[in-house]
Amino acid sequence: MANTSLESEASIMNEIYAIIYPIPKRFTSRLFDSPRLVFLKYTPHETISNNLKDCKKLLFYESHGGKKVIGEGKIERIELLNLEELLKKYEDDLFLTEEELYSYSDGREKKPLVFILKNLKEFNKKVKLNERITMGGKLITKEKYNKLFC
Repeated sequence: MANTSLESEASIMNEIYAIIYPIPKRFTSRLFDSPRLVFLKYTPHETISNNLKDCKKLLFYESHGGKKVIGEGKIERIELLNLEELLKKYEDDLFLTEEELYSYSDGREKKPLVFILKNLKEFNKKVKLNERITMGGKLITKEKYNKLFC
């Protein structure tokens, strides 16, 4: 019986737990200083993968100079919305201004991933990673999350 419990615990530790996405340093100051809880990300595919659906946390990686994970938010849900739907539903809660949103979209017609977050938290100690985080993000397991951030 105890062996099954250990196997179950090991399985949980190896499940996808979080996604790390880069965010330009110029936007990081507003992440934790405002009540805005809607983050969006364009990805190569206009789908929400099963691995992403399993994520509990979104980790913010400061790019362009910082190169550290600076904080996190708990993922409430993930949606795919076009810009019109996004602005209609979440305009007052977006991290980006409407102007920044249109600049970021750069005329793309595909739908970005829209992360509705809660419990945003800036880390007291920023975590430098020994790996590159691309625009596509990086999925991490519960075990890796615990090693890096707990």
